[in-house]
Amino acid sequence: MTYDLPADPALLNRPNGGQTGSIERSSAVRSPMRKTIVAAACLLAMAFAASPEPSFAAGGIKVIVNDTAITDYDIAQRTRLYVISQKLSQGAAQKAAMDELIDEALHLQTAKRMGISVPDAEVDSAIATIAGRSNLTTAQFSKAVAQAGLNISTLRDRIKGQLIWGRIVRGQLQRKIKSEKSDFIAQLNASEKNGTSGTADDYILQRVIFTLKKGASKGEIAQRTQEAQQLRARFRSCDAGLETARSIREVAVLNIGRRLAGELPEDVAQRVRDTPVGQLTAPQVTSTGIELYAVCGKEQVSGQAAAAATSFDADALNAQGQEISDKLTRELRQSANIVYR
Repeated sequence: MTYDLPADPALLNRPNGGQTGSIERSSAVRSPMRKTIVAAACLLAMAFAASPEPSFAAGGIKVIVNDTAITDYDIAQRTRLYVISQKLSQGAAQKAAMDELIDEALHLQTAKRMGISVPDAEVDSAIATIAGRSNLTTAQFSKAVAQAGLNISTLRDRIKGQLIWGRIVRGQLQRKIKSEKSDFIAQLNASEKNGTSGTADDYILQRVIFTLKKGASKGEIAQRTQEAQQLRARFRSCDAGLETARSIREVAVLNIGRRLAGELPEDVAQRVRDTPVGQLTAPQVTSTGIELYAVCGKEQVSGQAAAAATSFDADALNAQGQEISDKLTRELRQSANIVYR
């Protein structure tokens, strides 16, 4: 839970760079974000029954983010949420909680400038869905939360922050996709008018992710990277190699499908271009884990065939959405006035 302090006039004069308007929804991006919220909260519901109830003092203000205060109580509550849902140590959970609350404050401030909000009814619906997935009524779920030492408003605030930020990210993503497709088709049309054949490399890809827990240590990252390298060394075909990948602990294999080189992030496109068909790209550490791409097919397409090959599936959209979210959050932090007390 956060609350606003009286605004500093110097902060009020800072350019906000925002714009007012509503964001069109995209179900391909919205659905996985909601599934993440539901899955995490379902884990909470299962853990609550066995969780001892701690006591928290109200405390004072710990961090001020522009004109928003984060209190000791806010951090203690969000830390508790992390300890229960992700089984983090107290220290790791506290750091993750503070980082999340700072980002959340920046996200909500941005949404306010842009005139974007989420009605309480939408948060109520999310809570009801979470409770239903846990075979609990809303009242029973709220009671379980309280018995675990959490105020239900802690979970509500987190869900509301995720929903609001999701709308902002979706708006940015939709504009990016529209611009990229328009530019690509314009380039093809220009090539045809000039008597040249517009061509593009079209790949069939699978993404392999060696997942990492939030706040993983350097040693854990190095260990998972080594496991990824070992898989890459013995990967000889998509049929057999992907089956092997699925048998490894905490490894996800996601179907990317057909992708033109120009649709991929530049660093990924370069690794894909350097990888023969039937093999894995070099591993890369990302926000989701250690990622590799299996190149399962490649052909060169031209003209309108290249335009027709341009498509986006839910996995690719969410990967791009995560990149946009990370970039926007970094920019907000760089321009913010964050005071630790």
